[in-house]
Amino acid sequence: MKQITFRLDPDLIARLDAYALHATEANPGLSVNRTDAVRLLLEAGLAEAGFGSVGRAPTRSRTGLGARPRDSADRAVRSMNNVRAIR
Repeated sequence: MKQITFRLDPDLIARLDAYALHATEANPGLSVNRTDAVRLLLEAGLAEAGFGSVGRAPTRSRTGLGARPRDSADRAVRSMNNVRAIR
């Protein structure tokens, strides 16, 4: 895994932290920090845009509409929770 650095506006950081808290509260036993939240939201956003995994061509749903990014990120948190439960 490679490390990247970027700057965010304070408002975006506050929203990111609010999402991390939401994800933690929605998934008892799972602690989602800011880094986890960034990963989850990036994965959800990329999947929503049709770039779900490395090497996959973009795809769109039949209607051109998909789940809201927050719904996708919530599914990613649940998936991460399932993976951690297995370990």
